[in-house]
Amino acid sequence: VLPLSERPPPTISQHWNSPLVNEYRYLGIILSKEISEKTIYTATLNKFKNRLTSAKAFGGSMHWRLWFYKIFAIPLFSHLIQFAVPSPEMCNTVDTLAYNFLVPMRSFSKEVLFALPGTYLPPPFPPTLAEYTARFPNSCNICGSWRSLRVYDSESARSQITEKLSRVAQLSPERAENIYLLSGMAGPAITTTLLLNIGALPFYNRLKHFAPNIQNVCPLCSQGTYDPDHLFQCPIVQEWWSAAEDFKEFREGIEMLQECSYHLAEPCRSLLHEVAATIHTIWTISRMVLYLKVPFGYAAAAHTFRKALKAIKPAKLHDHHERKGLQRADDLIHALQDNVSSHLIRVTPDSDSDSDSDSDYEMVFDIDDYMARNAPQQKPKKPPTLILRHRHYNLFVNSKIRKIFKFTKRKSNGSRTKQQTTTKPKPKDSASQKRHSYIAQSATPPPTTPIEAPHMTLRVFTSQ
Repeated sequence: VLPLSERPPPTISQHWNSPLVNEYRYLGIILSKEISEKTIYTATLNKFKNRLTSAKAFGGSMHWRLWFYKIFAIPLFSHLIQFAVPSPEMCNTVDTLAYNFLVPMRSFSKEVLFALPGTYLPPPFPPTLAEYTARFPNSCNICGSWRSLRVYDSESARSQITEKLSRVAQLSPERAENIYLLSGMAGPAITTTLLLNIGALPFYNRLKHFAPNIQNVCPLCSQGTYDPDHLFQCPIVQEWWSAAEDFKEFREGIEMLQECSYHLAEPCRSLLHEVAATIHTIWTISRMVLYLKVPFGYAAAAHTFRKALKAIKPAKLHDHHERKGLQRADDLIHALQDNVSSHLIRVTPDSDSDSDSDSDYEMVFDIDDYMARNAPQQKPKKPPTLILRHRHYNLFVNSKIRKIFKFTKRKSNGSRTKQQTTTKPKPKDSASQKRHSYIAQSATPPPTTPIEAPHMTLRVFTSQ
């Protein structure tokens, strides 16, 4: 295919024979005499609906659905919005479809779902179509304006969150501090615990409206009711505690959960990770038993707990994409910041400066230090490869591959480069093999001073 600069000009016959069309697709965008939003967005909107519908068949937690929405659903519009900015009606249509997919039980409003990051829900934060549009330069904009696009009210979201928290249990200072610290972290266990504390998890009181055949029976023990008051105090959980003799973190999480209950009414800062992972484990196993009809035991619970505890990490709450006129409030205002101590309150760095710079942040609570002190113990790393020098023979032994090599000086003709040569070992008798074996086994660590070997030739002898 020739480039445009080298192509011959079209002939008159080609001009006369060119077909007349009402629409033409240019760079994936349908152009016509009258450009309408329906013409541009219809195909992509149908693809967006079909993709969300197919993902509903897989179920999954809200944490999984949020990642699916951000990676596979909303980017479908990334090309179109650079040519035609969607109208407020189109944004509202897409946001409603996203809301029905992310919150199928409709346990909280769109204002809570699309609230300011850091208001309550943990990452990943779902962007609206309006916010997603504002992240692109729109340098090829044909029609539309981003100034009239809708931004959800964060103030009403904070009031709704506070009301839901108080409805589950009394909002004491200890409970507010625990929930505030949890919202500064990320992971499936964090999402499950925070949704549980605003009554957003589907127990029998919600499932009965969508599944009429479901019974109000605990999936774990088949004796109590299917509600949070019984599920997180179930006798099966006590059996897990008895079986977890060698699993210290799991036992501590169950013990702390029995003490502070699922709504975190008692101070549990030192074991906050373990409690959240325990709540997520009980909830996950109960859902698996309810839908798969398979009796999962302690082994599955321990594996789920270990995986959930490892996934808890500090949350990256500050996102300073250029939002043009759609940028949200400058301050990071949490729904519970009036109920916690001032030294725990997180602040937003200056959006005009580099967000990666340490000078942009005001240290009010060292979340990294908190995560390091409460992180699960990791396996010790393998010892590094060392070069050991023999005390008497001036030989060097690689501690990993057990090769013996010796440095010898070499004259250099004004060149500062290091040359390296290898020689094949000569056939040795049995006495020579014993001598080399003794040298390799009796190697000792080198002295404290570093060994420098400029202009050296490396002769390698492998000990058979």
